[in-house]
Amino acid sequence: LALVHGIGSGSDARFGWMALVTYGCLSVVLGAAAFRLLQARPRLQLAAGGAAVAVAVTIVAWYRTGPAQHGWAARAGTPASILVRGSGSSSTRLASSSARISGTFDGTVVGRMSTSGPDSFGDAAVAIALAEHSAHPGVVNLTLWGSALDGGGLAMRTSQAAFRPVSGNASYTGTVVGLDGTRVIVALSSSSGDRLRMELQLHLDPQTRSVSGTVHVAPGAGGVETD
Repeated sequence: LALVHGIGSGSDARFGWMALVTYGCLSVVLGAAAFRLLQARPRLQLAAGGAAVAVAVTIVAWYRTGPAQHGWAARAGTPASILVRGSGSSSTRLASSSARISGTFDGTVVGRMSTSGPDSFGDAAVAIALAEHSAHPGVVNLTLWGSALDGGGLAMRTSQAAFRPVSGNASYTGTVVGLDGTRVIVALSSSSGDRLRMELQLHLDPQTRSVSGTVHVAPGAGGVETD
């Protein structure tokens, strides 16, 4: 349990010296178990020996596919301050990947949409997934909930939005704060407090459910939410 905890929650699990320590500890324990089992009854030798080997193989397989892989420390919840103090190459990658978006930029979007409803209460939802091509390419996801309109469309009540740049590990989340036909304004913020205002002008094809359009992004907060 101590071994699994150490390699599963640490920030150095994928480095060579840590692998040597891990395999060394595991070998010592297996050797001690084998020595004890040599003095046990044959049935106990078979059962306990098989269990010990199975546990060791499981730990090694999990280590190689999990903690030994790049990015495990972040997924395991290691504080960012510890990750930054890692190796020089890792620190460089982290610093460049978390660079702030400090200027405005324009681009194009293309993607797909899906709808659900209206249900018996007239409620419906629209989900749009977009690939965004610009100086900061990424993925945009929009989900809108509200009342279905007779002529088509949606009177929005609530929403969720996300923008994830392809490079780096930054992620922005927020809501749709402006909706006027196919013009969508989104207010986004990152975990570090950086804010973005994203304005989308979309073209929706209800036959193919494809979406295309343009995007303008600028640092700062969005506007006031509208129906």
